[in-house]
Amino acid sequence: MNGVEELFDIATIFSDVNKPVKDGIGVLTTSGAAGVLITDGCEEYGLNLASLTSETKEKLSAVLPDFGSVANPVDLTAQMINQPEIFTKALDIFLEDDTVGLVIIMFTMVTERLAEICAAKLAETVPKCNKPVVVCWMATKLADKQIEIIHQQNIPVFETPYRCVRAVNALVKYHQFLSERKKYQEEKVHLLKKEDEKQEDAILAFAAARERSIVGDDGRRVLTEMETHEILNAYGIRTPSGGVAREEGEALNLAKKIGYPVVLKIESPDILHRSDAGAIRLGVKTPEELQEAYHQVLANARQYNPRARLNGVSVQQMLPPSGGECLLGTLQDADFGSVVMFGLGGIFVEVLRDVSMRVVPLTNHDAETMVQQIKGYKVLKGTRGREEADIPDLINNILGVSQLLKDCGKWIMEFEINPLIVLPKGQGAVAADCLIVVK
Repeated sequence: MNGVEELFDIATIFSDVNKPVKDGIGVLTTSGAAGVLITDGCEEYGLNLASLTSETKEKLSAVLPDFGSVANPVDLTAQMINQPEIFTKALDIFLEDDTVGLVIIMFTMVTERLAEICAAKLAETVPKCNKPVVVCWMATKLADKQIEIIHQQNIPVFETPYRCVRAVNALVKYHQFLSERKKYQEEKVHLLKKEDEKQEDAILAFAAARERSIVGDDGRRVLTEMETHEILNAYGIRTPSGGVAREEGEALNLAKKIGYPVVLKIESPDILHRSDAGAIRLGVKTPEELQEAYHQVLANARQYNPRARLNGVSVQQMLPPSGGECLLGTLQDADFGSVVMFGLGGIFVEVLRDVSMRVVPLTNHDAETMVQQIKGYKVLKGTRGREEADIPDLINNILGVSQLLKDCGKWIMEFEINPLIVLPKGQGAVAADCLIVVK
């Protein structure tokens, strides 16, 4: 909601329209240019224009002048001034077309006698029809009395195409939500695909990690990376193979076991953003590089926070660069409880703020629509030579986070996987980094 004007516009359309809304916007306009403005707004909001039936187009052709347009948006032309019946007949034809779910009437300079005829027609016809009609009347100051007639029949009127389409979008998306909720309300909430005792073990593992956590200098209790890995794995979320080395020799042995290249990260509950501290090294390719990187990571961590508790250096598999970076996190709402947040990860979430959210617990449909809702969905589907990401496994990861929050949300203050590396189709997804702050 961006301001009081939008608040009142949306309140107006919701209070006036009490008819079911379905997909397919039909536009009747007195100006081709104004119709384009409405169409552009619909495209921006992802609203679909109705594909009028051939029967409707044939009937409109008999009513409109030759220079009018029977394609949606339908241009009634300025000939309406001399022939008001163009509008009255076209409206009846439009309302009979089953492909049209909602009608937008776009009036530009409709005033005086023409305004009276149009207002009377709307006031007489719209209350009797079974689909909502919304009016954009740009010359409102020149048609106050006529617009009041429309208002008395609970027909919403807006002054500009932008405000009109913005309000229509809110109405359509709300009814889509209600329709989808009804359709999927019996869908079982996702449960861990493990035996009951395994799920119980996962909850106990979280509780044990929480008890082991120590309050840091900033007053927060942060789980170690290895603890987060154990918890994520219990909920079906894959993490990089690796372990924690407390001396250089251990780091070399771990890297040999994992296979180069590897990643080195400081393991400390007091350093949450390791890149800021310079306490992470990517793409370490040889034992010699590892020896240098091991000591540099420790030195940078000590310099960044001399009081930090250093539990060692985490040595992990280096994930392939072909994966897409996503983010999975949570918000704690005072009224709704745990909310799952999804979006493009890495630095992009901070720059683009392209995220979707749902209240826990999620259904499979919830998780699918979360992924499809973000603007970056096209990137995940593959674009400009990029391979399509493993979206099915991404959805499973979202459901795993939902189950984790359902089970343990009461203990979680902050939760974020960033980035979740989503590999090409069929290769799964891996939580490269995760932060869990407990209460």
